[in-house]
Amino acid sequence: MKAPPIPSVVPSPPPDPDTLPPPPQFSWAPLEPEEQGDGGGLTTVAVVPPPVAETAIAPPPPQVVETPVAGQPDPAETELVTPDVEVWRPEGELPQVPERLANQLEQAYIAGTEPVWLRVQFDRLAAGKRVYVRPGTGVTIGSADAILTVSSSGECLLSAQLDDNFPRGHIIFYCEGVKTVLPLVRASLPKVEENEAATGSG
Repeated sequence: MKAPPIPSVVPSPPPDPDTLPPPPQFSWAPLEPEEQGDGGGLTTVAVVPPPVAETAIAPPPPQVVETPVAGQPDPAETELVTPDVEVWRPEGELPQVPERLANQLEQAYIAGTEPVWLRVQFDRLAAGKRVYVRPGTGVTIGSADAILTVSSSGECLLSAQLDDNFPRGHIIFYCEGVKTVLPLVRASLPKVEENEAATGSG
């Protein structure tokens, strides 16, 4: 192989460091303190944001007083025309007093087909109001008129009996649109006496 040709222009060699002149000397002037007061100097002021006011908690809304819905029966008036019922046997010394559960009473027991007396007791303030009596199937009431009037003592009296071949039945009393149901169930005499002692003694 042949060596590459020698270039026609050869760069000059670098200067010798010992032959270079020394660098110039610089003198630094000391910094003067900033002028205070009303001088021309600028003063940086830190901006502090104002404190954020706490959001006040709104007071609770006023209490709403519930008013009875128009057209609904007054509870006090309903209580006046909701009766308790006593069931008396002709030979019994105590009545059966079925406990009231809303618009229905606990069942009362009847032995045999003999009629019993029902003492339907309202509040005395219900005196003069009409009571509509509706016997169910298998039940016969002694009153020919099924509309009774509450007496001055707040009571109505009627007789009722379970017909043959009907082990149970009921009577419904209506007064001022309020319904009260009395269930009647045929049972043995000891069962009737047991219920009289349990409910009619106190």
